[in-house]
Amino acid sequence: TLFKMPAPIPVKMKKKKKFSEIH
Repeated sequence: TLFKMPAPIPVKMKKKKKFSEIH
């Protein structure tokens, strides 16, 4: 999410969720 700062909130949340799942 750090490199995807300008991304929309829903996308960011989705990405964060995915990152959390991977981690």
